[in-house]
Amino acid sequence: MKNDFQKIETGLFAVFLLFISTIIAWSYSFPLELDEKFFIGLLIPTIINLIVDIRGYDNFLFLIKTQLVNRNEQIRVTTAYIFKIKYNGKYLLIKNKKKYFPIGGKFKFYETAFAEWGKLKINIKDDYLFKETEQRNNDLAKVIDKKDIPMFFTWFKSRKDREICVWREFYDEVVKTKIFPLDLFPFVDCKFISTNPLEITINHHNKPELKIHEVYELVLNEVQSQFLKTLFENPNDEIYWATSKEIDNLQADNSEIEFANHTPFLLLN
Repeated sequence: MKNDFQKIETGLFAVFLLFISTIIAWSYSFPLELDEKFFIGLLIPTIINLIVDIRGYDNFLFLIKTQLVNRNEQIRVTTAYIFKIKYNGKYLLIKNKKKYFPIGGKFKFYETAFAEWGKLKINIKDDYLFKETEQRNNDLAKVIDKKDIPMFFTWFKSRKDREICVWREFYDEVVKTKIFPLDLFPFVDCKFISTNPLEITINHHNKPELKIHEVYELVLNEVQSQFLKTLFENPNDEIYWATSKEIDNLQADNSEIEFANHTPFLLLN
């Protein structure tokens, strides 16, 4: 499936290049005025740069589609980071109310982001799931016009005016709660794995939503690895070690335990 997608993407990119080549040939085939040729000369590099910038993401077709279909539709955009913690072929999840989740949470944005969004002409609105008092937490979950998604995604990938350290949620969810001991995890080292493929889905409020999740994998030292082994061999109700099959099914085998919808992002490479 992924190879088919890449073939389609490459084909579309080739069509774009053919289109640009046609414009160039056309501009020299007709007796245009000097200022018209000058305008075309400025336009062509701009289009090429735009195509290259967008194609640099794995979500080329999705970003193009946002400009063609229902451009003014209001989309809830949530951004977050999650940790891939794997031992003996299973992935660590933690309990949150009735379901089990990957460790992680929403990114925060800084107040300076409002000025940057203004410069980029991104129409930002507050998240309808948060009460007015909760908006002050600066969780990077907002509502934007569909046509603004490529610009918002470009801003997000620039890492400007937003949280980039992923320690906060790790500490809150497993160190502060004493699932992981502070003396063994005074900090964590991790490596970036991937960002999930972009897709607009319908959330439980029956409204369109786009999730942007960054996946990180813990880099453990010898002592931390030993602790993980002990945790694996001595499970409790606050954690669950899930197989990749269970994650795909969003449910534990032979059990009523359910997983959060974004859990499959753990399987990204």
